[in-house]
Amino acid sequence: MDFSALPAELRLSIIEIVADILTEKTTEYATVSREWQPIFEKRHFERILLSPRRLKSFAQIVRGPRRKLVKHIWLRAELGALYHDKDNAGLLPNQSLADEPAFHNATERLLRILSTWERSHDLNAEGLTLELSAWSLRDYEYGFRHQRFVHDPYSEPCKDFLFPLLEFRNLLSLLTLDHASTQEVAPQPLPNGLAMKVSGLTTDDVPKVDIVTKFLLRRQYYCHMSPDRIAQIFERLTGLEQIIYEPPERIDGTTNPRQGKRHWLLSDHSLPQTLRRLTIFEDPFKYNGTTIQTQTSSTNSPQLATALARESRNLEHLSASFVVDAKDFFRPFWPLTLAPANRSWDNLETIALTSSLLNPDQPPEEVNDLLHAAGMAARNMPALRVMEIWNGLRTAYSGFFRYYDDGNASAIIWRGTWELDLEPRVIECWTETVRRNTCYLKVAVRDMELPLDGTNFPASVLRHLKLKERIVHPVSFRQLQLLGEPKRHK
Repeated sequence: MDFSALPAELRLSIIEIVADILTEKTTEYATVSREWQPIFEKRHFERILLSPRRLKSFAQIVRGPRRKLVKHIWLRAELGALYHDKDNAGLLPNQSLADEPAFHNATERLLRILSTWERSHDLNAEGLTLELSAWSLRDYEYGFRHQRFVHDPYSEPCKDFLFPLLEFRNLLSLLTLDHASTQEVAPQPLPNGLAMKVSGLTTDDVPKVDIVTKFLLRRQYYCHMSPDRIAQIFERLTGLEQIIYEPPERIDGTTNPRQGKRHWLLSDHSLPQTLRRLTIFEDPFKYNGTTIQTQTSSTNSPQLATALARESRNLEHLSASFVVDAKDFFRPFWPLTLAPANRSWDNLETIALTSSLLNPDQPPEEVNDLLHAAGMAARNMPALRVMEIWNGLRTAYSGFFRYYDDGNASAIIWRGTWELDLEPRVIECWTETVRRNTCYLKVAVRDMELPLDGTNFPASVLRHLKLKERIVHPVSFRQLQLLGEPKRHK
């Protein structure tokens, strides 16, 4: 039977099925006919991976109704990698994208393009994600040494994110040879605002972008963006509803003095009022050369915790891992401390924090102080459904505390590789919190062991958390699972 003789509805259904099952590139299918074009273009434009040199083509091709097909724009730039550090007599990776005018120029060009998109006409029903990342070939020698920076986790198998051992050794051999012939000049620091001036802009004429609803920076990439630059971007994304920010730890665990303030939360730029979900996951380990060193303690200054508490008051979800400590976030609610009357999170439904107090070597009384303070704070979170506080160290220990309301009952749960007795004051505090926030008269209390099976932290804890895919991006979670798998000795 002639395909064209079939009813239009049946033809379209068949084409939809074919488009769903095809695994090879389908670009040419969109040119077969006008009938096929919208079906295949919907898939082609759903997620766009850009390099800086493709920005002009992107602006020319993605126009009109095609804009509304786009759900995810990923700008991935390859940078110059090394400079010679005279003070340390060696080569170090470029630690800040603030020293990369080319990347700033590309980011600025993309933001200017997106500023012409109209939210009312061009926004996909599922929103628009803007993902930024940059990498260098020589980053393979530092930090994420076994990871493929060119891996596309959205279209390629997750396991391909890791190098086979032989392939990685061959790559290192090539890089070692390259060291003997090439040294790059150390980048000069950029003054504040130069990121905008790179493309001829000033602080008065930078375009606002309201089409982007989610900003994403995944931990798969080693290079950083400066705190001031990231804050400038957030301030310009006036329709932003969600931020997922996963910067890796610096090589030596310290702050690069050229970058100014330690964190964008401490910048002079404010977050958009439209923001509803915030995830910050800083890498818990620091790196030295090609080896992973000890786990870092949180930089978590009380000043940063105060800033996060202030910025999170209108959020529906907050997760902050290894950037602040829960003990500092909940400090105003600590025993014998009077909390400010105006400190409340009326819309907060889920919250996840890390704390160095969740450690078998810490005094149980201080751990109970933390959990009591968390219960007091929860009274100012009337919409709260899940709270998780967690920590761990490699394969040595792991543990977490959870409050959970499933709509029918509430429970507090301790799960750890060591025993922790919840003191009566903690149970009484959470019971009263549940009575105030829900219709329940009591809270269930559970204590369960967390098995040690050789899985590395943080995967050893994350897989047990209800909020695991809100604590890190789902792609990052799968990658952490791969990196945390127990070593199998043959």
